[in-house]
Amino acid sequence: YNDHGIVLNSYNYGDQDRIFNIYTKENGLVKAICKSVRKPNSRFRGKVDKLSCSYFQFAKGKSLDIVSDCEQVSSFPLLRGDLSRLSYAILILEIVNGFAHEQDTESEEIYNLLYRGLHNLQEVKDPA
Repeated sequence: YNDHGIVLNSYNYGDQDRIFNIYTKENGLVKAICKSVRKPNSRFRGKVDKLSCSYFQFAKGKSLDIVSDCEQVSSFPLLRGDLSRLSYAILILEIVNGFAHEQDTESEEIYNLLYRGLHNLQEVKDPA
C-alpha cells in the first residue's frame, strides 16, 4: 500500500536496519522497518530522516510493515537550520508520537494538521 507520511522517530535494529514510526495520512501511525538503511550507499538515506515528509510504499510484514520505496516530498530545511524552530518541531513530533494510534479514524485531519504546523513553523517570525 502507498501513503504520505511524516517520520516521527526511529531506532536501530540489527546491524543495518532501522525501525521507523511514521504518521501517515490514511493509516495513522505505521511502524515499519527499512532494510539496509544504515549502509553508506543506501537509496533511502536522507529520505527517511526524522522530520521528513515522504510518499511511502509499504509491504505488509508479519509484525512490522516494510518500507519498499519512498519519494521525499519535503525535508523542512528551514526547521533544520534553526535550533529554536527545530526544538519546537521535535516537540510537535513527540506529542503526535505519544498520542497516535494505528488505523486512526481521524488520521487525515491529524496528518494535515501536523504537516501544516511544521510548514508554518518554518515561516513564522517568532516560533514561540
